[in-house]
Amino acid sequence: METDFLYSIFGGIVVHSITLPAIVAFVISLILLSISALISASEVAFFSLDPQTMNELEESETKKDKNILRLLKAPQRLLAGILIGNNFVNVAVILLLTFTTTRIFDFTNSPVVGFVFQTIVITFILLLIGEIIPKVYATQFSRKIAGATSGMLSLLEKMFSPLVSLLVNSTSIVNNKLSKHNRSNISMDELSHALELTSNSKDEDTEILEGIIKFGNIQVVDIMTSRVDMVDVDLKLNYRQLLDVIIKSGYSRIPVYSGTRDNIKGLLYSKDL
Repeated sequence: METDFLYSIFGGIVVHSITLPAIVAFVISLILLSISALISASEVAFFSLDPQTMNELEESETKKDKNILRLLKAPQRLLAGILIGNNFVNVAVILLLTFTTTRIFDFTNSPVVGFVFQTIVITFILLLIGEIIPKVYATQFSRKIAGATSGMLSLLEKMFSPLVSLLVNSTSIVNNKLSKHNRSNISMDELSHALELTSNSKDEDTEILEGIIKFGNIQVVDIMTSRVDMVDVDLKLNYRQLLDVIIKSGYSRIPVYSGTRDNIKGLLYSKDL
């Protein structure tokens, strides 16, 4: 009688009694969904740590912080482990939820409803709870999430070590081939000659382009100023004397030292005066 009542409500969907395998599968799917949420949050947390937080981690002596730094030393392996682990967990969640729904509901007479429920609804729940909410939370508490999930990520990296190595190595091979394919074999002289052929007149734009092309062949010794000829000013120099030095030298940037010329304190911009 109870089944007939549900049948009339859901338009052909038969509801079976809940069995123990369905309950076990549903509980396991909830646990895996929580793990998926932690993995998704860890991806954002690890790769959104700012420089200040990184400095704090380097100064810290705790085991969690050291583990975070160890994982970040190999970012490609870390990302590969996160993606592989997350995909495995997500597939398991989908299979378990599908198994649970088919044990409780019979969509034989309503295949469209069954398709919508088993694909769209389950996928939406997985994306919302396992991806979107954890990643939004992780952006605000990146260090906290990174510390809480560092142990789990170390375990995932060990569990999927062969797959991680395969993914990282295959990616490196593809990147090397693409870089070789996109590498330009045109020399600087050929670029300069092509520029001369395409330019009818020696205008300012042409000179700038030629300077950019030839910039790669410039050595430091060609542009550096020796220490003897360097124009610098003492930190205690008064304003009038400073203006005289700037006018006579004509430089837009002048080093400032304190006491001796080896103790450089900063760089003075002439435009600031």
